[in-house]
Amino acid sequence: MPPTRAEIAKFFDIPLEPSHRALPDAEATAKLVIGLAEDLRRGGHGRLIAGDVEDRSGKRALLNFGHTFAHAIESSAGLGSVLHGEAVAVGMVLALRFSAALGHCPTTDAERLVAHLAAVGLPTRLAEVGVAGPALLDWMMRDKKNERGALTLILARGIGAAFIERGVDPAALAAFLA
Repeated sequence: MPPTRAEIAKFFDIPLEPSHRALPDAEATAKLVIGLAEDLRRGGHGRLIAGDVEDRSGKRALLNFGHTFAHAIESSAGLGSVLHGEAVAVGMVLALRFSAALGHCPTTDAERLVAHLAAVGLPTRLAEVGVAGPALLDWMMRDKKNERGALTLILARGIGAAFIERGVDPAALAAFLA
């Protein structure tokens, strides 16, 4: 089922084995899923989530790449209107494009992600899931990763280089989503 691929694809933007960082074409997806499964068996995913399962500030938080946008998409669309994997796909694109808009990574990285997700049949634009950008900000301000009213997002310096950005300017995000 394609939405599951979004959850798999997010592994390409968190620190894993270098061989798993390149975005595949559609034909390579099955091979990469097998490779990711092997990495997970060896502890790749476990290394990220070891320790506190409620960790929202360390390496485990990197698994939330695209999820702040995704949860806002799901909430804005209405429960059950958008599959979680579809929301994650669009959320990852938004997170990478916002990262590029802030100067953290090249726009070409976002376009590579768009090409991959589209090739495996996932949505990449808010219009494809029936949600308008400005509607997301209010939901994003309620995210559980935020601390003391400060917006926290998982952004990226490029493919395979996600990081936690605390104190994101809501006005910059609003302008991006407009």
